[in-house]
Amino acid sequence: MLPQFGRTVIQADAPPPLSGGTLLVTEDGVAVAADPDRDQVYVVTLSDRTVKKVFLGKHDEPGRVVVDDAGRAHVVLRRGGAVATIDIATGTLLARRDVCPAPRGIAFDKNRSRLLVACADGQVAALPPAPDGAKVAFTTLERDLRDVVVLGDRIFVSQFRSAKIFELTTEGVLQASIAVVDDPMVEATLAWRMISPSAAAPVDASTGDDTTLPVVLHQLASRAPLSTSPGGYGGNGSPGGGDVDGCQIHKSTTSMLRAASDRTYLLPTNVVLPVDVAKVKAGYAVVAAGNGHTPGLAQVYVIASDRKSIEDGVCNLPIPVEITGQATSVAAYQDSFVVQSREPASLVIPPTNLVIPLDDTSREDTGHAIFHSNSGAGLACASCHGEGGDDGHVWDFDKIGTRRTPSMHGTLAGTAPYHWNGEESDLGRLTDDVMTGRMSGPVLAQDQKNALQSWLFALPAPAKSGILDDLAVARGKSLFQDSNVGCSTCHSGAQFTNSMTVDVGTGGAFQVPPLVGVGARAPFLHDGCATTLRDRFGACGGGDFHGHTSSLTDTQIGDLIAYLESL
Repeated sequence: MLPQFGRTVIQADAPPPLSGGTLLVTEDGVAVAADPDRDQVYVVTLSDRTVKKVFLGKHDEPGRVVVDDAGRAHVVLRRGGAVATIDIATGTLLARRDVCPAPRGIAFDKNRSRLLVACADGQVAALPPAPDGAKVAFTTLERDLRDVVVLGDRIFVSQFRSAKIFELTTEGVLQASIAVVDDPMVEATLAWRMISPSAAAPVDASTGDDTTLPVVLHQLASRAPLSTSPGGYGGNGSPGGGDVDGCQIHKSTTSMLRAASDRTYLLPTNVVLPVDVAKVKAGYAVVAAGNGHTPGLAQVYVIASDRKSIEDGVCNLPIPVEITGQATSVAAYQDSFVVQSREPASLVIPPTNLVIPLDDTSREDTGHAIFHSNSGAGLACASCHGEGGDDGHVWDFDKIGTRRTPSMHGTLAGTAPYHWNGEESDLGRLTDDVMTGRMSGPVLAQDQKNALQSWLFALPAPAKSGILDDLAVARGKSLFQDSNVGCSTCHSGAQFTNSMTVDVGTGGAFQVPPLVGVGARAPFLHDGCATTLRDRFGACGGGDFHGHTSSLTDTQIGDLIAYLESL
């Protein structure tokens, strides 16, 4: 089944990419739903369907929500760089506290009466729940942090693109770095959601023994050779491939749920963009946000508690649940669950699909819809370019070799041609080749291509890190601009690229990549051979064909890296 996009609409203010995980339901039946499309938070009494709106600043992009034990909801503002605290009883904004440039996950640590906030630049900050409390630094980990879960005296922080989990002590000391998958044929990517294994209140549990782990919903990227021919990326190579065996690895990307009991479930091919999961009475409810524009495909799948997992050598498909709207988030509620829809903005309660409208302002955007839609073969553009960025995966293409997924965060407008070798002259041609061809997707009309380009060109660059050494950045900038070093010869202009295809000693002629947000998208170079920015100046970086850096001291290389991290 192919997606249907209807009348072409381009929003003057483009809606943000899907991130999921914006809904919480309290034990007494009050839903708190963050709306990143409209920069609002809704406090909804589910029993009588009353809705209170909390208005935020433009482009605050509210995301994850937690509640404390004093009746307050705390919402991370992904682009606003803050945490908003809301009185649930009155639906009023109590405080807005700056925390870091790009907060992502949040947890309430009940035993220590504090909020823990994970940030995209690697910071983990602590905040008192009271609205007048000030931020305290907790620890610093790697970039690209996502969710936080507190299980008694153990704290877990996930990383988005790598799907890695960090385990910390209550003082923030790193105890372990946990890989959710150990398999030579696949790589774990895009951990869309990590939650507590508790089926009780939707706050982080303070229970569990020393072996209990959080529930992680993530994707798998194949390490097998991938064809660049038409149908090469699809689940079965044909448009509209249906729900295949849940234990079959997709050609390119597959969804996986790792349950806290060490049960692992491969999800059907048509579970596209698994952006949220909730522990519900029946088991686990998973949102497939990529199916919102494909009539006939479920947007929520329930993995029953009694289902066997792949550890048992048995494969059972989850139960599809039809809902109205475009599902983005899910939360447990009584014997069922609540689903948040972005367009129209509403809450939906299965099995009767009772709809509670939240806002009638449309944020439908055709480019946004195309980017996030199941192409018909079990994947979307956002399956590899999560949140408009990348999955950090290095693909093995049958005709061109290894290539890492490129990021789209603030890097597309004015930088054609596209793809690693510059073979795609514009986005229209790229769409025909990749989405319609390799992804077995629909043929897009010109106005639809224009809408996709408009939305992609509006993607902002990543927020700059808040933990850089300003003096090192300044020294690195001087080195970068030094003609004897030569970085700015090619990496020039607002996006730090001259859009040329150049051989810099890395195995062929490749597009000069924009450096906007480069520090947030390891690994580096076209084939991902440089795991870190420092590795880029090592054996695989092209030597003095790629800037004259061999004579720089280790300290100068460090300064140059600091500057690159700041872009």
